[in-house]
Amino acid sequence: EHGEEEEGHHHCHHDVGELTAAAESGDAGAMFHLAQHLEAGDGGVEADPEAAFGLYTRAAEQEFPPAQLFLGRCYEHGIGVEAGPHQAIKFYRQAAVDELPVAMGMLGWCYENGIGVPIDLSQAVKWYLKGAELEDSGCQAQLAECLELGRGVERNLSEALRWYKEAEKQGMDVSDGMARVKNSLRECPSPQTAMHEGGGPASLWLLPEARRAGGVSARGR
Repeated sequence: EHGEEEEGHHHCHHDVGELTAAAESGDAGAMFHLAQHLEAGDGGVEADPEAAFGLYTRAAEQEFPPAQLFLGRCYEHGIGVEAGPHQAIKFYRQAAVDELPVAMGMLGWCYENGIGVPIDLSQAVKWYLKGAELEDSGCQAQLAECLELGRGVERNLSEALRWYKEAEKQGMDVSDGMARVKNSLRECPSPQTAMHEGGGPASLWLLPEARRAGGVSARGR
């Protein structure tokens, strides 16, 4: 579904020697997968974040969307390079424009939280919607939360519930959000325009730990 990106964290399926040879010959996919070994320090290689960053960069220069995504992540979190949120969003945007749904979620997250750009909730919703329509469960969950809270979009509990259900179909745990919305729908005669009381849930699916646990990695980051 996500093409090469689907294989993102399944390092063990690749022979490092073959990857190295292919990467040296200029194969962007091989560069990307070898970079993941080097970042994680698995597959029989020592961890070398700087080398991983270099390979992500070379693959991204070939407009390989998964490498663009991970290069953005390197810049966001300072992996193998000094952290630079403006560079991070540049590469997230490239991958999102190249139709990588996970990158659409990352770009939306940056707009929602002001990472490398001023906070712009309408742009966040725009990118979450694009990714949600391409069946990315993380984008669906984030879009549902925005609709639930009226963040960057008119509050619409019925639509929020629909997108939470779509995310749940793909194995994402959105039970808390669904329970909140169902309770609100029972209590509120006009769910589309009702004001939300209190703060929203922590949007954890895009944090590295949550990505590994069940967000992006569950889709094969």
